[in-house]
Amino acid sequence: MPVGLRILPTLARRSPVVVGAAVLLLSHSAAAAGIAIRYQAPEGCGTQDDFEAGVSRIVGRPISELHSAWASADVSIEPSADGFRLRVRVVSDHTSPRERNLAVTSCREALEAAELIVATNLSAPPPEPEPEPASKPKPEPANARPRANGPRLTIEDRPTKPGAQGAQQADPTQLRAGAPPHVLLGARFGLEPLLAPAPVALGWGMLGLEVQRIRLELTAGASSHSSKAVAGGGAVVHSWLAAGLVGCYSGPGSVGAAFQLWLCVGAEGGRFRATGESGMNLLNAHRDDSFWSAALVQGELLARLARGWSLAIGAQGVAALRSVQVTESNPQTGETIKLYSTPWVSVRPWLGLDWRF
Repeated sequence: MPVGLRILPTLARRSPVVVGAAVLLLSHSAAAAGIAIRYQAPEGCGTQDDFEAGVSRIVGRPISELHSAWASADVSIEPSADGFRLRVRVVSDHTSPRERNLAVTSCREALEAAELIVATNLSAPPPEPEPEPASKPKPEPANARPRANGPRLTIEDRPTKPGAQGAQQADPTQLRAGAPPHVLLGARFGLEPLLAPAPVALGWGMLGLEVQRIRLELTAGASSHSSKAVAGGGAVVHSWLAAGLVGCYSGPGSVGAAFQLWLCVGAEGGRFRATGESGMNLLNAHRDDSFWSAALVQGELLARLARGWSLAIGAQGVAALRSVQVTESNPQTGETIKLYSTPWVSVRPWLGLDWRF
């Protein structure tokens, strides 16, 4: 005999009111404790104790103190092709069962969803059955949902498509307000095949600022020398010195990945220098500088290495805003001879190394 029932005879001799209160309390406790919880899940998805503790934490009291009109709650978590399938079914004493089916991507999501669904239903009393009218009621559809007497928090069990759950979560590749910027230092080595009379090597340094998918790059560099012979003796040596600024963008899904593709646009400006070297036919040799400017379109692929280092490979399209012409003047005849002019369009392949901190 339970301890509570053994003390009833003693209490009965004391006061009938105490007996009535004790019986009511024991009956309520027995009914409340009658909520049957059945939990089935793969190993690693939490135990039934974990589940019941989560439900109690949400409602703020033990499951045994929830409304006694609920009879049972069944929770089932099963692996599926896209992750896991969650099924929750709650049954009361006098209404139709309520069932939720969800597709989730992880055990943790399945356990948390089950805790919330069960806590939402069991923390409120089930809807009272509607009284039968005197006349024959109009038949309701078999899948009609029971109507509640008052406001109730419900969870919409709309199945999620594969990948939809991950799309709803915060994407670490999206722009975030207040994300810290990163400073970049880089070195570039490339080839300029068309700017001078013969292909020349290029070298430039890069200082950048990166915030998520946006990057600004400030560059400064120079070219090696290229010579063009003058008929009859002598030569003209060409060189290039310029600074540039480009803005770059990297698409979603690339930030933090092993490889990043950046697309950039910008401009550069500097000096195109021609220096004469005396010979038999070039007697009035001197140096002349001309302003150089061009629009830039750039693509670069970064392969992340260890400790903030990245290997970079890219190509830079150059559209000159003005052409530079190199001429020779004959002091005896006054004739001007065109020796060379820079092209309007060029492409520079390059290879580099970046340090991001």
